[in-house]
Amino acid sequence: LLKQKVQQLYVSPDKVGRSEVESFFAEYSDSLPPAGESVLLSMIRIQINPSEKVRQEAYDRISSIKARLDNGEDFSELAKKFSEGPNAEFGGDLGFISKGSLGELTFEEKAFSMSVGETSDPFQTRLGFHIVKILARKNDQIHVKQIFIPVSPAEGEIKRVTSLLDSIRTHTESRNDFVDAVKKYSSDALSRSRDGQMKWRRVSELPTSLRQAVDTLKVGQITKPLREDQALTIYRVDERVENRPLTLEHDWNDIESIARRIHTQQQLLELVKKWREETFIDVRL
Repeated sequence: LLKQKVQQLYVSPDKVGRSEVESFFAEYSDSLPPAGESVLLSMIRIQINPSEKVRQEAYDRISSIKARLDNGEDFSELAKKFSEGPNAEFGGDLGFISKGSLGELTFEEKAFSMSVGETSDPFQTRLGFHIVKILARKNDQIHVKQIFIPVSPAEGEIKRVTSLLDSIRTHTESRNDFVDAVKKYSSDALSRSRDGQMKWRRVSELPTSLRQAVDTLKVGQITKPLREDQALTIYRVDERVENRPLTLEHDWNDIESIARRIHTQQQLLELVKKWREETFIDVRL
């Protein structure tokens, strides 16, 4: 605990630069821990966009709820009655949240810009429409309640895209076939620019649904369509290994984190050395 306090007070947690990470990797790559079981995946992701009619209906619902709030009705009671978000039965109470904990940047930017006691106007994220109320702040966290109305694509469109991806999955025999389908159908610009291929991923760090989907697949096999927010995705297992060394191309964030931790430790050691030289110690027997 004392070491942590000293680090917080005296050691700068500065982010290490790209050249520092590269130099660190060049010097210590042989001693870095391996990545463990990993898969190299390719994907085809097709976005499913809700119709304008569905979007307008959701906006009208959230607007009518905001009007009732403005007329003095209780936030928690309206959340219990109308919200379709998590914890609606508890008045939409999400508890204390930190930045990055929800994985929804638009929501967090809005919520963290508000004052305690403030209720937002309706705003939209990729999931739907929200009204949030800030109950308290504690350190870097905020206590939030929300009313959420989703904007969901029509079931018919979901079935159409699911059928298309199932057809690709059952009729794709080679990597080249999969790449052709990526170029023709995938909505994800980044992976499409790489012929659908993602970076190496640790199996243990995959999202639960994806980890379960690829768990028993062999190289060359393709998952069934997975629903991911407002998109459907299939994944092809291009390679699979029990262990592999870290690389700058595929594991930059991990290597940067290790380099930053070592940099912090070195700062602390230099600080302790300086204090030893400057501090007068009188030993009396």
